[in-house]
Amino acid sequence: MKRFFVTLLACVMLFAVMAVGISAETLDSILLRNSSADPWLFTDGNFYYLTMTGATKVGVLRAKDLNSLSTMSVNNNIVYNSASDPTVQELFGAGAKLSGTWSPEIHYFTEEEAPGNSGWYMFLAIRNSTGDSSEVQMVVLKSTNGNPNGPYGHPVTGARNHSQPVLNADGTRYTPWGVGMSTLTIAEGPYKGIYTTWVTEVGRGGSGVKGEFYQQLMIAKMENPWTIASEAGVITTPTQKWEFAGSSETHPRVVEGATAVYGAHGEIFITYAGSGYWSDYGIGQITWTGGDPLKTESWVKLPDRPGNGITTYNPVFQSKKAADMRGAGHPSFITDKDGNGFLCYHAYPIVNGKRAESRNAYLEPYYIDYTEWNGTSYGVIHPGLADNGIPASKFAKVTFATEGEALGETTVTAASGDAITLTMASANATGYSIFRSTDGTTFNYLATVAETTYTDTDVADGNTYYYRVYSYRNEEIGQPSAVVSAIGGTAPATTPAVTEAPIPAESTGMSTGVLVAILAAIVAAGAAVIVVVLKKK
Repeated sequence: MKRFFVTLLACVMLFAVMAVGISAETLDSILLRNSSADPWLFTDGNFYYLTMTGATKVGVLRAKDLNSLSTMSVNNNIVYNSASDPTVQELFGAGAKLSGTWSPEIHYFTEEEAPGNSGWYMFLAIRNSTGDSSEVQMVVLKSTNGNPNGPYGHPVTGARNHSQPVLNADGTRYTPWGVGMSTLTIAEGPYKGIYTTWVTEVGRGGSGVKGEFYQQLMIAKMENPWTIASEAGVITTPTQKWEFAGSSETHPRVVEGATAVYGAHGEIFITYAGSGYWSDYGIGQITWTGGDPLKTESWVKLPDRPGNGITTYNPVFQSKKAADMRGAGHPSFITDKDGNGFLCYHAYPIVNGKRAESRNAYLEPYYIDYTEWNGTSYGVIHPGLADNGIPASKFAKVTFATEGEALGETTVTAASGDAITLTMASANATGYSIFRSTDGTTFNYLATVAETTYTDTDVADGNTYYYRVYSYRNEEIGQPSAVVSAIGGTAPATTPAVTEAPIPAESTGMSTGVLVAILAAIVAAGAAVIVVVLKKK
Protein backbone atom coordinates (compact mmCIF):
# COMPACT_ATOMS: atom_id res chain seq x y z
CA MET A 1 0.00 0.00 0.00
CA LYS A 2 1.32 3.35 -0.94
CA ARG A 3 1.88 5.52 2.14
CA PHE A 4 0.29 8.90 2.14
CA PHE A 5 2.39 11.59 3.78
CA VAL A 6 1.57 15.25 3.97
CA THR A 7 3.54 17.20 1.41
CA LEU A 8 2.68 20.78 2.17
CA LEU A 9 4.69 23.89 2.90
CA ALA A 10 3.47 24.86 6.34
CA CYS A 11 4.28 28.53 5.89
CA VAL A 12 2.12 28.97 2.78
CA MET A 13 -1.60 29.59 3.11
CA LEU A 14 -3.44 28.02 0.20
CA PHE A 15 -7.14 28.74 0.52
CA ALA A 16 -9.89 28.22 -2.03
CA VAL A 17 -13.18 30.01 -1.47
CA MET A 18 -15.46 27.04 -0.85
CA ALA A 19 -19.11 26.69 0.08
CA VAL A 20 -20.44 23.56 1.79
CA GLY A 21 -20.58 21.87 -1.61
CA ILE A 22 -16.80 21.43 -1.65
CA SER A 23 -15.19 19.08 -4.12
CA ALA A 24 -12.14 16.86 -3.86
CA GLU A 25 -10.31 18.86 -6.50
CA THR A 26 -10.26 21.99 -4.33
CA LEU A 27 -8.72 20.44 -1.24
CA ASP A 28 -5.28 18.94 -0.83
CA SER A 29 -3.27 19.50 2.35
CA ILE A 30 -4.75 22.93 2.94
CA LEU A 31 -3.62 24.97 5.91
CA LEU A 32 -6.97 25.81 7.46
CA ARG A 33 -5.93 27.97 10.42
CA ASN A 34 -2.80 28.90 12.36
CA SER A 35 -2.39 28.19 16.08
CA SER A 36 -5.33 25.80 16.37
CA ALA A 37 -4.63 22.79 18.57
CA ASP A 38 -7.21 20.00 18.67
CA PRO A 39 -9.40 21.45 15.90
CA TRP A 40 -12.95 20.09 15.68
CA LEU A 41 -14.57 20.83 12.31
CA PHE A 42 -18.20 20.00 11.58
CA THR A 43 -21.07 21.15 9.38
CA ASP A 44 -24.74 21.98 9.90
CA GLY A 45 -26.96 23.26 7.13
CA ASN A 46 -25.02 25.77 5.04
CA PHE A 47 -22.34 26.51 7.61
CA TYR A 48 -18.95 25.21 8.70
CA TYR A 49 -18.16 25.28 12.42
CA LEU A 50 -14.73 25.11 14.05
CA THR A 51 -13.72 24.95 17.69
CA MET A 52 -10.38 24.18 19.34
CA THR A 53 -8.47 23.94 22.62
CA GLY A 54 -8.17 27.12 24.66
CA ALA A 55 -6.56 28.22 27.90
CA THR A 56 -9.58 29.46 29.90
CA LYS A 57 -12.22 29.99 27.20
CA VAL A 58 -13.74 28.10 24.27
CA GLY A 59 -14.84 29.83 21.07
CA VAL A 60 -16.81 28.55 18.11
CA LEU A 61 -16.34 29.94 14.61
CA ARG A 62 -19.09 29.81 11.98
CA ALA A 63 -18.73 30.57 8.28
CA LYS A 64 -20.23 29.68 4.91
CA ASP A 65 -16.79 29.14 3.39
CA LEU A 66 -13.70 27.54 4.84
CA ASN A 67 -11.26 30.33 4.11
CA SER A 68 -13.25 32.68 6.37
CA LEU A 69 -12.39 30.42 9.31
CA SER A 70 -8.72 31.35 8.89
CA THR A 71 -9.20 35.03 9.67
CA MET A 72 -12.05 35.08 12.19
CA SER A 73 -11.24 35.89 15.81
CA VAL A 74 -12.18 33.23 18.35
CA ASN A 75 -12.98 36.07 20.77
CA ASN A 76 -15.88 37.12 18.55
CA ASN A 77 -17.90 34.15 19.80
CA ILE A 78 -16.78 32.83 23.18
CA VAL A 79 -19.32 30.16 24.08
CA TYR A 80 -17.77 29.08 27.40
CA ASN A 81 -15.77 31.11 29.94
CA SER A 82 -14.34 29.09 32.81
CA ALA A 83 -14.07 32.19 35.03
CA SER A 84 -17.87 32.15 35.34
CA ASP A 85 -18.22 28.38 35.81
CA PRO A 86 -19.09 27.31 39.39
CA THR A 87 -18.20 23.73 38.45
CA VAL A 88 -14.51 24.72 38.38
CA GLN A 89 -14.72 25.56 42.10
CA GLU A 90 -16.66 22.35 42.77
CA LEU A 91 -14.04 20.19 41.09
CA PHE A 92 -10.81 21.89 42.12
CA GLY A 93 -11.63 23.93 45.21
CA ALA A 94 -12.46 27.53 46.09
CA GLY A 95 -10.56 30.08 44.03
CA ALA A 96 -9.49 27.55 41.40
CA LYS A 97 -8.79 28.75 37.86
CA LEU A 98 -8.16 26.81 34.68
CA SER A 99 -5.08 26.64 32.49
CA GLY A 100 -6.62 24.39 29.89
CA THR A 101 -9.96 23.80 28.19
CA TRP A 102 -8.89 20.76 26.25
CA SER A 103 -10.17 19.11 23.07
CA PRO A 104 -13.70 20.53 22.84
CA GLU A 105 -15.98 18.50 20.58
CA ILE A 106 -19.51 19.45 19.57
CA HIS A 107 -22.05 16.75 18.69
CA TYR A 108 -25.78 16.66 18.00
CA PHE A 109 -28.09 14.07 19.56
CA THR A 110 -31.51 13.37 18.08
CA GLU A 111 -34.62 12.78 20.17
CA GLU A 112 -34.37 9.07 19.35
CA GLU A 113 -30.77 8.94 20.56
CA ALA A 114 -31.35 11.03 23.70
CA PRO A 115 -35.08 11.09 24.55
CA GLY A 116 -35.98 14.39 26.19
CA ASN A 117 -32.40 15.65 25.78
CA SER A 118 -31.92 16.23 22.06
CA GLY A 119 -29.69 19.11 21.02
CA TRP A 120 -26.10 20.29 20.53
CA TYR A 121 -23.60 19.28 23.22
CA MET A 122 -19.99 20.22 23.91
CA PHE A 123 -17.66 17.68 25.49
CA LEU A 124 -14.69 19.24 27.24
CA ALA A 125 -11.78 18.41 29.54
CA ILE A 126 -10.76 21.13 32.02
CA ARG A 127 -7.40 21.42 33.82
CA ASN A 128 -6.69 23.14 37.12
CA SER A 129 -4.06 25.89 36.75
CA THR A 130 -2.44 25.14 40.12
CA GLY A 131 -1.53 21.57 39.28
CA ASP A 132 0.04 19.57 36.50
CA SER A 133 -1.80 17.55 33.90
CA SER A 134 -2.91 15.11 36.59
CA GLU A 135 -5.68 17.54 37.59
CA VAL A 136 -8.00 17.08 34.65
CA GLN A 137 -11.73 16.32 34.60
CA MET A 138 -14.38 15.85 31.90
CA VAL A 139 -17.49 18.03 31.69
CA VAL A 140 -20.44 18.45 29.32
CA LEU A 141 -22.33 21.58 28.23
CA LYS A 142 -25.39 22.06 26.02
CA SER A 143 -26.24 24.86 23.60
CA THR A 144 -28.66 27.17 25.38
CA ASN A 145 -30.32 28.41 22.17
CA GLY A 146 -30.42 25.23 20.08
CA ASN A 147 -27.69 26.41 17.70
CA PRO A 148 -24.28 24.78 17.35
CA ASN A 149 -22.50 28.13 17.75
CA GLY A 150 -23.91 28.48 21.25
CA PRO A 151 -23.66 29.89 23.85
CA TYR A 152 -23.28 26.76 26.00
CA GLY A 153 -24.37 26.04 29.54
CA HIS A 154 -25.73 23.47 31.96
CA PRO A 155 -27.63 20.68 30.12
CA VAL A 156 -30.41 20.58 32.75
CA THR A 157 -30.76 24.11 34.14
CA GLY A 158 -29.64 25.98 31.04
CA ALA A 159 -27.40 28.24 33.14
CA ARG A 160 -24.79 29.76 30.82
CA ASN A 161 -21.10 28.97 31.52
CA HIS A 162 -22.15 26.26 33.96
CA SER A 163 -20.74 22.86 33.01
CA GLN A 164 -21.99 19.47 34.12
CA PRO A 165 -19.36 16.94 35.32
CA VAL A 166 -19.70 13.52 33.73
CA LEU A 167 -21.78 11.26 35.99
CA ASN A 168 -21.78 7.55 36.72
CA ALA A 169 -24.98 5.53 36.39
CA ASP A 170 -25.70 5.96 40.13
CA GLY A 171 -25.53 9.76 39.83
CA THR A 172 -22.12 10.14 41.43
CA ARG A 173 -19.40 12.09 39.66
CA TYR A 174 -16.96 10.23 37.40
CA THR A 175 -13.65 11.15 39.03
CA PRO A 176 -10.82 9.31 37.19
CA TRP A 177 -8.47 11.31 34.95
CA GLY A 178 -10.11 11.73 31.55
CA VAL A 179 -9.75 13.78 28.36
CA GLY A 180 -10.77 13.61 24.71
CA MET A 181 -14.43 12.72 25.22
CA SER A 182 -16.22 11.88 21.97
CA THR A 183 -19.29 9.96 20.81
CA LEU A 184 -20.18 6.82 18.89
CA THR A 185 -23.64 5.67 17.76
CA ILE A 186 -24.67 2.09 17.00
CA ALA A 187 -27.84 2.43 14.95
CA GLU A 188 -29.24 -1.10 15.14
CA GLY A 189 -28.84 -4.56 16.60
CA PRO A 190 -28.41 -5.81 20.17
CA TYR A 191 -25.92 -3.03 21.01
CA LYS A 192 -28.01 -0.15 19.66
CA GLY A 193 -27.48 3.13 21.49
CA ILE A 194 -25.18 6.08 22.07
CA TYR A 195 -21.71 5.59 23.51
CA THR A 196 -18.95 7.87 24.66
CA THR A 197 -15.22 7.35 24.22
CA TRP A 198 -12.43 9.05 26.13
CA VAL A 199 -8.81 8.67 27.23
CA THR A 200 -7.63 7.69 30.69
CA GLU A 201 -4.22 7.01 32.21
CA VAL A 202 -2.57 4.09 33.98
CA GLY A 203 0.59 4.42 36.08
CA ARG A 204 0.95 8.20 36.47
CA GLY A 205 3.33 8.86 39.36
CA GLY A 206 3.99 5.15 39.74
CA SER A 207 7.15 3.05 39.47
CA GLY A 208 8.94 5.32 37.00
CA VAL A 209 9.65 2.32 34.77
CA LYS A 210 9.35 3.06 31.06
CA GLY A 211 6.24 1.46 29.60
CA GLU A 212 4.32 1.26 32.89
CA PHE A 213 2.83 4.73 32.37
CA TYR A 214 0.39 4.61 29.47
CA GLN A 215 -3.01 5.71 28.19
CA GLN A 216 -6.11 3.70 27.39
CA LEU A 217 -9.00 4.42 25.05
CA MET A 218 -12.21 3.85 27.01
CA ILE A 219 -15.84 3.36 26.01
CA ALA A 220 -19.17 3.29 27.84
CA LYS A 221 -22.83 3.31 26.92
CA MET A 222 -24.65 6.53 27.78
CA GLU A 223 -27.97 7.08 29.53
CA ASN A 224 -27.91 10.65 28.30
CA PRO A 225 -25.11 12.89 26.95
CA TRP A 226 -23.64 13.48 30.43
CA THR A 227 -24.39 10.21 32.26
CA ILE A 228 -22.62 6.88 31.81
CA ALA A 229 -25.04 3.95 31.86
CA SER A 230 -22.61 1.02 31.89
CA GLU A 231 -19.30 -0.16 33.19
CA ALA A 232 -16.46 1.37 31.21
CA GLY A 233 -14.66 -0.89 28.75
CA VAL A 234 -11.22 -0.61 27.17
CA ILE A 235 -11.08 -0.21 23.40
CA THR A 236 -7.31 -0.42 23.21
CA THR A 237 -3.99 0.26 24.95
CA PRO A 238 -0.60 1.01 23.36
CA THR A 239 0.49 -2.37 22.00
CA GLN A 240 2.31 -1.42 18.80
CA LYS A 241 5.80 -0.03 18.36
CA TRP A 242 4.62 3.03 16.42
CA GLU A 243 2.52 4.02 19.45
CA PHE A 244 5.54 4.16 21.78
CA ALA A 245 7.38 7.16 20.28
CA GLY A 246 7.99 9.94 22.77
CA SER A 247 7.36 7.78 25.82
CA SER A 248 9.77 7.68 28.74
CA GLU A 249 9.83 7.11 32.48
CA THR A 250 7.84 10.35 32.87
CA HIS A 251 5.91 10.51 29.58
CA PRO A 252 3.18 7.98 28.79
CA ARG A 253 2.73 5.70 25.85
CA VAL A 254 -0.11 7.42 24.02
CA VAL A 255 -3.40 6.37 22.43
CA GLU A 256 -5.89 9.24 22.36
CA GLY A 257 -8.29 11.33 20.30
CA ALA A 258 -10.70 8.54 19.36
CA THR A 259 -13.08 9.56 16.57
CA ALA A 260 -15.82 7.35 15.10
CA VAL A 261 -16.02 7.00 11.30
CA TYR A 262 -18.98 5.16 9.77
CA GLY A 263 -18.59 2.95 6.71
CA ALA A 264 -21.00 2.54 3.81
CA HIS A 265 -22.24 -0.89 4.89
CA GLY A 266 -22.67 -0.52 8.63
CA GLU A 267 -18.99 -0.69 9.54
CA ILE A 268 -17.76 1.39 12.47
CA PHE A 269 -14.13 2.47 12.49
CA ILE A 270 -12.30 4.47 15.13
CA THR A 271 -9.33 6.63 14.27
CA TYR A 272 -7.02 7.58 17.09
CA ALA A 273 -3.68 9.29 17.65
CA GLY A 274 -0.71 7.23 18.77
CA SER A 275 2.68 8.31 20.18
CA GLY A 276 3.34 11.58 21.98
CA TYR A 277 2.12 14.73 20.28
CA TRP A 278 5.65 16.06 20.88
CA SER A 279 7.14 13.25 18.74
CA ASP A 280 6.01 11.13 15.78
CA TYR A 281 2.29 11.54 16.45
CA GLY A 282 0.25 9.61 13.89
CA ILE A 283 -3.30 8.43 13.21
CA GLY A 284 -4.20 4.75 13.46
CA GLN A 285 -7.37 2.76 12.82
CA ILE A 286 -9.37 0.28 14.90
CA THR A 287 -12.40 -1.59 13.52
CA TRP A 288 -15.49 -2.87 15.35
CA THR A 289 -16.10 -6.61 14.92
CA GLY A 290 -19.82 -6.42 15.69
CA GLY A 291 -19.46 -7.90 19.17
CA ASP A 292 -20.03 -6.20 22.52
CA PRO A 293 -18.40 -2.76 22.00
CA LEU A 294 -17.45 -2.62 25.69
CA LYS A 295 -15.07 -5.56 25.24
CA THR A 296 -11.54 -5.06 23.99
CA GLU A 297 -11.75 -8.10 21.73
CA SER A 298 -14.57 -6.45 19.77
CA TRP A 299 -12.05 -3.93 18.36
CA VAL A 300 -9.28 -4.94 15.97
CA LYS A 301 -6.23 -2.82 15.11
CA LEU A 302 -4.53 -2.77 11.79
CA PRO A 303 -1.14 -4.51 11.96
CA ASP A 304 1.82 -2.56 13.30
CA ARG A 305 4.05 -2.61 10.22
CA PRO A 306 4.35 -4.17 6.76
CA GLY A 307 5.66 -7.68 6.34
CA ASN A 308 4.59 -11.25 5.56
CA GLY A 309 2.33 -10.03 2.79
CA ILE A 310 0.81 -7.22 4.88
CA THR A 311 0.10 -4.17 2.76
CA THR A 312 -2.30 -2.31 5.07
CA TYR A 313 -1.01 -1.23 8.45
CA ASN A 314 -0.91 1.45 11.15
CA PRO A 315 -0.51 4.36 11.20
CA VAL A 316 -2.79 5.14 8.28
CA PHE A 317 -1.69 8.79 8.35
CA GLN A 318 1.49 10.34 9.72
CA SER A 319 3.32 13.58 9.04
CA LYS A 320 7.11 13.71 8.83
CA LYS A 321 9.71 16.41 9.37
CA ALA A 322 10.82 15.91 5.78
CA ALA A 323 7.37 17.13 4.73
CA ASP A 324 7.79 20.36 6.69
CA MET A 325 5.53 19.26 9.53
CA ARG A 326 5.40 16.86 12.42
CA GLY A 327 2.80 15.29 14.64
CA ALA A 328 -0.51 14.78 12.80
CA GLY A 329 -3.35 14.02 15.20
CA HIS A 330 -6.84 14.63 16.60
CA PRO A 331 -8.79 14.14 13.35
CA SER A 332 -12.38 15.17 12.73
CA PHE A 333 -14.30 14.26 9.58
CA ILE A 334 -16.81 16.02 7.33
CA THR A 335 -18.64 14.95 4.18
CA ASP A 336 -19.78 17.23 1.38
CA LYS A 337 -23.12 17.04 -0.46
CA ASP A 338 -21.64 14.60 -3.01
CA GLY A 339 -20.39 12.21 -0.35
CA ASN A 340 -16.73 13.25 -0.59
CA GLY A 341 -14.89 13.00 2.71
CA PHE A 342 -12.39 15.38 4.29
CA LEU A 343 -10.45 15.16 7.53
CA CYS A 344 -9.28 18.06 9.68
CA TYR A 345 -6.26 17.53 11.92
CA HIS A 346 -3.51 19.44 13.66
CA ALA A 347 0.25 19.26 13.25
CA TYR A 348 3.36 21.29 14.10
CA PRO A 349 4.85 23.13 11.12
CA ILE A 350 8.61 22.88 10.72
CA VAL A 351 10.09 26.36 10.31
CA ASN A 352 13.82 26.78 9.53
CA GLY A 353 14.40 23.16 10.45
CA LYS A 354 12.76 23.48 13.87
CA ARG A 355 9.35 22.56 15.19
CA ALA A 356 7.10 25.58 15.75
CA GLU A 357 5.71 26.31 19.20
CA SER A 358 2.05 25.91 18.25
CA ARG A 359 0.05 23.59 16.03
CA ASN A 360 -1.95 24.52 12.96
CA ALA A 361 -5.20 23.04 11.63
CA TYR A 362 -5.05 21.38 8.20
CA LEU A 363 -7.51 19.76 5.79
CA GLU A 364 -6.99 16.66 3.66
CA PRO A 365 -9.34 14.59 1.46
CA TYR A 366 -9.87 11.05 2.67
CA TYR A 367 -11.61 7.93 1.43
CA ILE A 368 -12.37 4.44 2.70
CA ASP A 369 -10.84 1.70 0.57
CA TYR A 370 -13.28 -1.21 0.66
CA THR A 371 -10.87 -3.53 -1.13
CA GLU A 372 -8.47 -3.55 1.83
CA TRP A 373 -8.63 -5.90 4.79
CA ASN A 374 -8.63 -4.40 8.29
CA GLY A 375 -8.72 -7.54 10.42
CA THR A 376 -12.47 -7.93 10.71
CA SER A 377 -14.10 -6.39 7.63
CA TYR A 378 -13.17 -4.52 4.50
CA GLY A 379 -12.50 -0.82 4.85
CA VAL A 380 -9.31 1.13 5.54
CA ILE A 381 -9.26 4.91 5.89
CA HIS A 382 -6.70 6.72 3.74
CA PRO A 383 -5.92 10.41 3.30
CA GLY A 384 -5.74 11.48 -0.32
CA LEU A 385 -7.96 10.51 -3.24
CA ALA A 386 -8.95 7.15 -4.64
CA ASP A 387 -7.45 6.13 -7.99
CA ASN A 388 -10.34 7.69 -9.92
CA GLY A 389 -10.25 10.90 -7.89
CA ILE A 390 -13.49 10.03 -6.10
CA PRO A 391 -13.61 8.52 -2.59
CA ALA A 392 -14.36 4.82 -2.75
CA SER A 393 -17.92 4.05 -1.63
CA LYS A 394 -18.94 0.52 -2.52
CA PHE A 395 -18.17 -3.10 -1.92
CA ALA A 396 -20.12 -6.34 -2.31
CA LYS A 397 -22.46 -7.10 0.58
CA VAL A 398 -22.52 -10.40 2.42
CA THR A 399 -25.34 -12.75 3.40
CA PHE A 400 -24.92 -14.06 6.92
CA ALA A 401 -25.54 -17.69 7.81
CA THR A 402 -28.82 -17.12 9.64
CA GLU A 403 -31.23 -19.07 7.44
CA GLY A 404 -31.39 -22.50 5.85
CA GLU A 405 -28.78 -25.12 6.72
CA ALA A 406 -26.91 -23.06 9.29
CA LEU A 407 -23.21 -23.30 9.86
CA GLY A 408 -22.51 -25.03 13.13
CA GLU A 409 -20.57 -23.48 15.99
CA THR A 410 -16.85 -23.41 15.28
CA THR A 411 -14.65 -25.39 17.64
CA VAL A 412 -10.87 -25.19 17.68
CA THR A 413 -8.00 -26.67 19.64
CA ALA A 414 -4.39 -25.52 19.69
CA ALA A 415 -1.36 -27.71 20.39
CA SER A 416 1.82 -26.11 21.76
CA GLY A 417 5.21 -26.78 20.22
CA ASP A 418 7.91 -25.39 17.92
CA ALA A 419 4.96 -24.62 15.64
CA ILE A 420 1.40 -24.30 16.95
CA THR A 421 -1.16 -26.53 15.25
CA LEU A 422 -4.84 -25.59 15.17
CA THR A 423 -7.55 -28.18 14.59
CA MET A 424 -10.95 -26.75 13.56
CA ALA A 425 -14.45 -28.11 13.07
CA SER A 426 -17.81 -26.59 12.08
CA ALA A 427 -20.83 -28.30 10.52
CA ASN A 428 -21.41 -27.41 6.85
CA ALA A 429 -18.32 -25.18 6.64
CA THR A 430 -16.07 -25.09 3.57
CA GLY A 431 -13.24 -23.16 5.20
CA TYR A 432 -11.97 -21.09 8.10
CA SER A 433 -10.54 -17.61 8.68
CA ILE A 434 -8.04 -17.47 11.53
CA PHE A 435 -7.21 -14.53 13.80
CA ARG A 436 -4.29 -14.39 16.24
CA SER A 437 -3.45 -12.29 19.29
CA THR A 438 -0.37 -12.00 21.48
CA ASP A 439 -2.24 -10.49 24.43
CA GLY A 440 -5.63 -12.22 24.31
CA THR A 441 -7.48 -9.02 23.48
CA THR A 442 -6.36 -7.51 20.17
CA PHE A 443 -6.72 -10.01 17.31
CA ASN A 444 -5.14 -9.63 13.88
CA TYR A 445 -5.92 -11.60 10.74
CA LEU A 446 -3.62 -14.58 10.22
CA ALA A 447 -4.85 -16.85 7.41
CA THR A 448 -7.83 -18.29 5.49
CA VAL A 449 -7.81 -22.02 4.77
CA ALA A 450 -10.07 -24.76 3.46
CA GLU A 451 -8.42 -27.47 5.54
CA THR A 452 -9.45 -28.33 9.11
CA THR A 453 -5.87 -27.90 10.37
CA TYR A 454 -3.47 -24.98 10.24
CA THR A 455 0.13 -24.74 11.44
CA ASP A 456 1.38 -21.40 12.73
CA THR A 457 5.16 -21.45 12.35
CA ASP A 458 5.75 -17.79 13.23
CA VAL A 459 5.95 -18.32 16.99
CA ALA A 460 8.64 -17.64 19.57
CA ASP A 461 9.78 -19.95 22.35
CA GLY A 462 7.85 -19.45 25.55
CA ASN A 463 5.36 -16.93 24.14
CA THR A 464 1.63 -17.52 24.52
CA TYR A 465 -0.56 -17.05 21.45
CA TYR A 466 -4.35 -16.75 21.32
CA TYR A 467 -6.58 -17.74 18.41
CA ARG A 468 -10.16 -17.18 17.25
CA VAL A 469 -11.56 -18.85 14.13
CA TYR A 470 -14.56 -18.02 11.91
CA SER A 471 -16.11 -20.63 9.63
CA TYR A 472 -17.45 -19.77 6.20
CA ARG A 473 -19.45 -21.35 3.41
CA ASN A 474 -19.51 -19.49 0.12
CA GLU A 475 -20.85 -16.05 1.13
CA GLU A 476 -22.02 -17.10 4.58
CA ILE A 477 -20.17 -16.47 7.82
CA GLY A 478 -20.67 -18.66 10.85
CA GLN A 479 -20.25 -17.99 14.54
CA PRO A 480 -16.69 -17.53 15.80
CA SER A 481 -15.00 -20.03 18.01
CA ALA A 482 -14.15 -19.40 21.62
CA VAL A 483 -10.61 -18.10 22.12
CA VAL A 484 -7.96 -20.78 22.65
CA SER A 485 -4.28 -20.43 23.52
CA ALA A 486 -1.03 -22.30 23.11
CA ILE A 487 2.66 -21.77 23.91
CA GLY A 488 5.32 -21.52 21.25
CA GLY A 489 8.56 -23.47 21.49
CA THR A 490 9.33 -26.78 23.13
CA ALA A 491 6.80 -26.59 25.93
CA PRO A 492 4.74 -29.80 26.24
CA ALA A 493 1.39 -29.83 24.52
CA THR A 494 -1.48 -28.77 26.75
CA THR A 495 -5.22 -28.59 26.47
CA PRO A 496 -5.79 -24.89 25.80
CA ALA A 497 -8.13 -22.99 28.07
CA VAL A 498 -11.19 -21.29 26.68
CA THR A 499 -10.91 -17.66 27.71
CA GLU A 500 -14.32 -16.42 26.62
CA ALA A 501 -17.72 -17.63 25.57
CA PRO A 502 -18.61 -17.68 21.88
CA ILE A 503 -20.22 -14.52 20.53
CA PRO A 504 -24.04 -14.98 20.45
CA ALA A 505 -25.48 -15.95 17.08
CA GLU A 506 -27.60 -12.84 16.78
CA SER A 507 -24.54 -10.60 16.93
CA THR A 508 -23.13 -12.02 13.70
CA GLY A 509 -26.05 -10.80 11.62
CA MET A 510 -26.47 -7.26 12.90
CA SER A 511 -24.67 -5.49 10.06
CA THR A 512 -23.87 -6.48 6.50
CA GLY A 513 -20.49 -4.83 6.85
CA VAL A 514 -19.40 -6.78 9.93
CA LEU A 515 -16.95 -9.58 9.17
CA VAL A 516 -17.12 -8.97 5.41
CA ALA A 517 -13.34 -9.27 5.34
CA ILE A 518 -13.60 -13.05 5.69
CA LEU A 519 -15.04 -12.95 2.18
CA ALA A 520 -11.91 -11.45 0.68
CA ALA A 521 -12.72 -12.95 -2.72
CA ILE A 522 -15.69 -14.90 -4.02
CA VAL A 523 -14.81 -18.54 -4.57
CA ALA A 524 -14.73 -19.47 -8.23
CA ALA A 525 -16.85 -22.44 -9.24
CA GLY A 526 -15.30 -25.55 -7.74
CA ALA A 527 -12.60 -23.65 -5.89
CA ALA A 528 -11.80 -24.86 -2.41
CA VAL A 529 -10.12 -21.86 -0.84
CA ILE A 530 -11.09 -18.24 -0.40
CA VAL A 531 -7.97 -16.17 -0.93
CA VAL A 532 -7.73 -12.81 0.80
CA VAL A 533 -7.06 -10.15 -1.85
CA LEU A 534 -5.49 -6.88 -0.74
CA LYS A 535 -5.39 -4.14 -3.33
CA LYS A 536 -1.96 -2.56 -3.53
CA LYS A 537 -2.17 1.17 -3.85
